[in-house]
This record gives sequence, structure tokens and C-alpha cells, in this order.
Amino acid sequence: MNLPNKLTCIRMILMPVMVVLFYFGFYISAAAVFLIAAFTDMLDGKIARKRGLITTFGKFVDPLADKLINLAAIILIAVHISKNGSVIYGVFATVTALVIVSREVIITSFRALAASEGTVIAADKLGKIKTVFQDIAIVALFLDASVLSNIPFAGELLHWTGAAMLAAALALTILSGINYFAANRELVSKIKEDI
Repeated sequence: MNLPNKLTCIRMILMPVMVVLFYFGFYISAAAVFLIAAFTDMLDGKIARKRGLITTFGKFVDPLADKLINLAAIILIAVHISKNGSVIYGVFATVTALVIVSREVIITSFRALAASEGTVIAADKLGKIKTVFQDIAIVALFLDASVLSNIPFAGELLHWTGAAMLAAALALTILSGINYFAANRELVSKIKEDI
């Protein structure tokens, strides 16, 4: 197994570690694990492209590992906010989680259908920007759940940064989803004909 694929596997192992840490209230440690996972995601792609180590396993498992840890983190945040935040904030976090999860399932299914037609759909810029906003939101809201939220200025900064980044991620999730289908109209039409 080459280095990029090892990093991808490490990221998959980090997902349940992050969930357990968050569940037991080790929010700062959970944020650190998420950051390590995000770093491995960036690193494995760069190494694979630079060294020509792109494999079928990597093409399939790398985006899967990325989605699993991000979706797990978003769900953890939605559950935490629903339990501890205001009703409106809880509804917002839950709806955001549902939209993000739905978008990932739909786009992943669409890409699989495209692959069955011999078309490879690469990640678009909006999707990548969405991931950046989502990652910032996750880290900020993990830290907001921690003891750092008791520090007056830090708590407010983490709370509002997390909420703003989550709102931006929601908007970009919707826009990038629409963009995927708009950019692949011919394939959408072809799939419609098979229905």
C-alpha cells in the first residue's frame, strides 16, 4: 500500500476516534483529530499527484473517507446544538446537517451513475470552497462546545464564527449541488431517459 492510501486509511480510522472523543466531552481533542484528518486529506492528494501514485483504491476510498469524517462531525454538531442551544439554532443546525448529508449522498450517487456511463466528474471549485467553510465551522463549533466557550471573548468568537461558517457552508452546499447538475446537463438528460 502506497503512502497516500495509508494516509487515507488513517483518516478512516480517525473518524470513530473523533466521534468517541466528542461523545465523551473531549471536544478540544476531537477538534485536533478532525484537523489531523483534514491535513491528511490535503496531503494524500498532493503526494499522489506529485509522485504519480494515483490508484483505483485511492480514487474510491479517498473521497469516501473525507465524506465520512465530515458528515460524522456535522451530525455531532447538529446533535450537540439541538441539545444545548436555542430551539432556532438547533433547528438551523439540524436542517444544515440534513442538507449537507443529502447533497453528499445525491452527488456521490450521481457520480457513480456518471462513472457507469464512462464519465468521470471531478470535484468543482464551489465544492472545494464549501469544504473549507465546512471545516472551519466544524473546528470552531467543536471548540465552542469545549471549556473555551466559557472565556468571554473566545466563546463569542467561536460561537459566531462557527455559526457564520456553517451558514456559508449551507449556502455553498446548495449552490455547488445545483452547479454539479447544471454543468452536467447532458448526463442528467441521459439518466432521465433511462427512468
